[in-house]
Amino acid sequence: SGDLTNGGQKGDVTYGTLATISESPFRFGIIYTGSDDGVIQMTKDGGFSWNRISNELPQDMWVSRVIASSHKEERVYASLNGYRWDDFTPYLYTSDDYGATWSRIGKELPHEAINVVKEDPVDENVVYVGTDHAVYVSFDRGENFTIMSKGLPAVPIHDLVIQERNKEIVLGTHGRSFYKGSVAEIQKFNEIKDQSVYVFELEPVRKSTRWGAEPTIFRTDTKPEYSFAVYAKESDTLNIDIKDQDNNVVQQIEREVKSGISVQTYDLSAKEGKEKADNGIFYLEKGKYTISIGEVTQEFEVK
Repeated sequence: SGDLTNGGQKGDVTYGTLATISESPFRFGIIYTGSDDGVIQMTKDGGFSWNRISNELPQDMWVSRVIASSHKEERVYASLNGYRWDDFTPYLYTSDDYGATWSRIGKELPHEAINVVKEDPVDENVVYVGTDHAVYVSFDRGENFTIMSKGLPAVPIHDLVIQERNKEIVLGTHGRSFYKGSVAEIQKFNEIKDQSVYVFELEPVRKSTRWGAEPTIFRTDTKPEYSFAVYAKESDTLNIDIKDQDNNVVQQIEREVKSGISVQTYDLSAKEGKEKADNGIFYLEKGKYTISIGEVTQEFEVK
């Protein structure tokens, strides 16, 4: 190619560099580039010819990310960062015609510079954005965003990736290490959001003889804790039954939940059992169980 930037700027801090590049997974040779001086270029022939597609976007910004869609060949996302000019507007755009025309999305995001945008590999309507203070998720292709802040410090999110096999999001922050979290529930959300309540897929757990045992100098916390995710359309008090494979209720718990997705914990205790642990509690034996909320059930196994 020729120079895909605005030609560079001389001074104490020079710039005019490609900051982001993305190739379409649909067709070899469709490539997008974004520069740190506001230029987005696109080629459909592997770089023999290029077309500048950023003329209708805000100029002289840092193109922090350009992403070719993995769901639709002609779709592309771009985020612009104006911090050089003390402009912290969340500039976020999408195009469904290879960048010929753009639509601004994320208009209600906080006044924070955007460092990265990423499309979910499973649900095309789910879009993630990393800003100078947090990470946000949209379930409607960027029209509305929700903050994903639990367990995260308020620091810049400079990169994020989705680990597809394990359904996890991995965040790279500025100076505060890496963080990961589950996106399995996010990827399922649009499918189940109209249900009154839903229990997400459960992980198996391995039984330990240390459950409820007397603490030692090497292990002080011997109480098991099993986590599971629940969706509730409205804030409510949920009566949750834990049933064995014969449909007998072995334990009941009550939880107050807010509308949306929440993570609940259960100590794997049972009303009755073969033998009490040292702390006087019965724990689940090996076998298959279900977590039930009314007619909604999800199975898990104690191995």
